[in-house]
Amino acid sequence: MTNGVQATITINHRTKFDAGFQIRLSARAVATGKSNRTERLDWVVTHPEQFNRAVHRYVPRIDVPETADAAFDTLMELYNRGRDAVISKAFDQFVACIGSNDLRVLFVFMAEINLALCREPFDEQRVRVGIEKLKYHNSKGGDSGIAYSLGNAYLAVREVEQAKSQFRRLLMEGVEIDDLMRAQVLKNLGSTFEEDGDHVEARKCYKQALDLEPNLMEAQYALGMSFQKDGELEQAIIHFDQVLWSSDNPSASIGARGHRLNAYFALGQIDRAFQEIASLLEHSDKHDWILPWCGRFVYDHARHCGESVAAAQTFWETFVRKRPNDIFAREERLKLLAYSKMHSQPVKLEFKQYSSQVDTLIADAKGKIDAGNLFDRVGHWAPCRFVFRFESLQKLVFVWGVLT
Repeated sequence: MTNGVQATITINHRTKFDAGFQIRLSARAVATGKSNRTERLDWVVTHPEQFNRAVHRYVPRIDVPETADAAFDTLMELYNRGRDAVISKAFDQFVACIGSNDLRVLFVFMAEINLALCREPFDEQRVRVGIEKLKYHNSKGGDSGIAYSLGNAYLAVREVEQAKSQFRRLLMEGVEIDDLMRAQVLKNLGSTFEEDGDHVEARKCYKQALDLEPNLMEAQYALGMSFQKDGELEQAIIHFDQVLWSSDNPSASIGARGHRLNAYFALGQIDRAFQEIASLLEHSDKHDWILPWCGRFVYDHARHCGESVAAAQTFWETFVRKRPNDIFAREERLKLLAYSKMHSQPVKLEFKQYSSQVDTLIADAKGKIDAGNLFDRVGHWAPCRFVFRFESLQKLVFVWGVLT
């Protein structure tokens, strides 16, 4: 203390404040700051009309615990629950807290590989780095789990032959793996054949996988897709049903529903198809593909089918409400309204409203649609305003007779 003023303070650290600790502390601070800044900028550039969709698709940002052990425990809890997108968003934090040279950090890279395999947004550079790490540990006598993950990583970046060789080595005699891993390897080996266009071999692998593990969701999904490609739609539906029963992965369940509605439409099971659409629509704010996917099949199978016009009309109304700037959806809605009107089906729209909406759409479309086709529908709608019912005409004749 100098002149009554304390010049120094003593800080007791629970962890040794050596160079290694300081490096990890700096890395954590940088990773956390980068994550905060990136998320802030993402919201800044989001247009107000996109906020609702962005909220539905929002991936939570987490603060990873400081110690390596606690960070790894958090990582494994998320990994085992299939929260790969959350892990990806906290990628730099996990690497900083666990350590880039720690074997346990491989699970961070494996989460990124899982995203790539599921066709979710992923960072290819991270997957490439993960491949190098997995190759290194595999060359040092890593266990079968590392070899399996390496095959997955190759498959994720479409290096099919490398992936195929890796999976085949795991299936060789003398390699000790349990039935679950053997089934997973067989399923992914099937995926490599699928990539090569060999659907027969792919299906054999999927069936062998299910013989070992009947509840392996990934194999059920793949086999359903295989049957659907070959036009065996009833069999495809059976396997998509199994996905819904056995999957804890929301994206897989939603994907199975999407393919199942395709099969229902193709089989003429229109009511079931629209029930599937109703189940999917509640997820459409989070998954951009759902509305155009459903729209494609409604357009192909339910445009002029009398028994399904009301359901199709409800679908297009919902599509336009959720995507008011979608030109295709607005056009289909107006065409279907005209079809309903010309076939004496109930339409909650007056002629002036319909004509005005057609004019607005044509102006917004800027030549991207067939304006003449829509004007033709306006022309067919207009006479409907002046058609008398036969009963009304009888009454008019009777009154005229009395007056004369």
